[in-house]
Amino acid sequence: MKATLIETEGYGLKAVIEIDGRRLNVMDDISLPGKSAESGTEFDIELSPMCLGDQTWDEMFKGNPEKKMDIEPLNGWKYMAFGKIAQINPVIVDCGILKLRDVIHTRDDWCIGKYVAININRLDAIAR
Repeated sequence: MKATLIETEGYGLKAVIEIDGRRLNVMDDISLPGKSAESGTEFDIELSPMCLGDQTWDEMFKGNPEKKMDIEPLNGWKYMAFGKIAQINPVIVDCGILKLRDVIHTRDDWCIGKYVAININRLDAIAR
């Protein structure tokens, strides 16, 4: 996906990117170590979420009664991801702007099509 770098504190630190007019706080994996990427530059990126698995199944499966498919900022580069389980083995959760892969593990077909809420502890933007 295409993203524009708005600002960065440097490689591995906080950056602000814009995707389709939407600004996101992310960890900068766009810059190179020791050389920050230039603000205003457009990059082909991949969003890579780090989820620590610090929620119960109940919290995940009851946390999205509105059936949203999006991510909402919490603090810094932390987000709450809302999405629908698209497949199992591996589990893929479609959250609209990104797909979460292997954030939960199950082989139960019952989960397919269920809406969930999952904590993203850090969202990385990786240049391709």
